[in-house]
Amino acid sequence: MRPGSGVTVKISDGCIVLMADGNEVQELREQLYQAKRVVKGGEGCAGLVD
Repeated sequence: MRPGSGVTVKISDGCIVLMADGNEVQELREQLYQAKRVVKGGEGCAGLVD
């Protein structure tokens, strides 16, 4: 695993299992992060005003 990479945590039969996120999950997390930044900053809303 690389530093800064995401993981999925599961509990199975009393054991904690850490699974490194694949490339697709990391890309989706990045897209979600970017979308949250846009919404929080109000960017991208200018096109909605007539």
